[in-house]
Amino acid sequence: MKKKARRLAGTSLGLTVLSAGMLYGCGTPSGNQSGSGQSGSTGTITLNVATYEGQGTSLTDQHKIAQAYMKLHPNVKINIISIPSNYDQKIETEVAAGDAPDMFQIGDGDVSMYANKKSIINLSPLLAKNNVNLKAYYQSVLDTGKVNGQIYTMPKDWSDLAVYYNKKMFQAAHIPLPTANWTWAQLAADAKKLTITKNGKTTQWGVLLPGDSTREVEPIVFAYGGSIINPNGNSYTGYLNSKGTAAGLTEYQSIYNSGAAPSASTVNGFQGVDLFQAKKVAMEVSGDWPNANYKTTPGLSYGVAPLPAGPKGKANTICYSGWGISSQSKNQQAAFKYLEYLAGPKGEAQLTNYSLVSLPAVAKTQGQDNDPTLKGFLDGVPYIKPLPDLISPYWNASGNTQFQDVLDKMLANPSLDIQSTLNSAATAANSALQQAKAQD
Repeated sequence: MKKKARRLAGTSLGLTVLSAGMLYGCGTPSGNQSGSGQSGSTGTITLNVATYEGQGTSLTDQHKIAQAYMKLHPNVKINIISIPSNYDQKIETEVAAGDAPDMFQIGDGDVSMYANKKSIINLSPLLAKNNVNLKAYYQSVLDTGKVNGQIYTMPKDWSDLAVYYNKKMFQAAHIPLPTANWTWAQLAADAKKLTITKNGKTTQWGVLLPGDSTREVEPIVFAYGGSIINPNGNSYTGYLNSKGTAAGLTEYQSIYNSGAAPSASTVNGFQGVDLFQAKKVAMEVSGDWPNANYKTTPGLSYGVAPLPAGPKGKANTICYSGWGISSQSKNQQAAFKYLEYLAGPKGEAQLTNYSLVSLPAVAKTQGQDNDPTLKGFLDGVPYIKPLPDLISPYWNASGNTQFQDVLDKMLANPSLDIQSTLNSAATAANSALQQAKAQD
């Protein structure tokens, strides 16, 4: 899921960065004339590593990690290939042409697609052979790189969801600050109390919700006992249209209907202004991507609470990107050793500059577990639910399209019959699922 990738300003550190318009096989050192790195005349192994990060902290840190690795392994040359636009299309074109990079960044929604097409290798045998301690990772984060129980990508960066809250606004409204044990019903009630309207115009909203973003709406569905697709990935009936799904969406819609959350058109009217940072909303449901900016915002006194629980307990989701190794690579073993370093303690330690890390031990040594603005996210890790994207490689062509259509209709029509709409969506999603399978 790349829309949440951090794109903070930064500078590169002098590693070879090929422009997005160049083919992976052109202009690389050591005589390499193909997408997959090969040994040149000097015996140097060239590894081409593609990322969708542009100029920013993440790309800068990737350079630093690569430089540190090359100092330890002088026979390895790592080319970081930055492709900040049209990344998916360019990678898929190179894969189809047999000229894929040795390693490339993969968003969570594409892991199963690349795995099922055998475009990336199954990492599980190499991880076992090299005695990589998989228990050292946050398991729900590690599991996001799995397909059918096998690991195809190792974590690069990730975030679950939490709730940012403005302490001063809560205090002004004489409302207790959110706790780790609060509920969605409490969030809804607090949001109403925190909404301020003057002369018929709302000047402060209680909460900024994620609108029609299916990934970010899933947690409230799960917390109310709903689901999206069956565990085998072959049916939406009884899942997408379950009573729990309808109950979660009804609660979600009620917050909008109360006027406590700004509508999509209202948000768009602010032309890209961060409403929490601008102190226009008292709460915001989001990942940790805006956290660094909030920390440096003058006068913004805020906290971060884990997502609320529903009648069926707590639930969360994840936005994740990982590293996969191309099945076309001529140097898969060398690529794996770099991946092992990249996703290991030394590589992870560098990532704390901009990202939640995947190793609890690194989170502790780097102070992430003591950061009050990160605790709400870390507390949510045990409640991350499996992504529909990983359950079915046809999710985007079937359930995701129908689920988003339901959300769009629901947010546009306050009196929508949610259960009836879900029933129709489940039927349409099943039909789309069978069609996608037939065309594959």
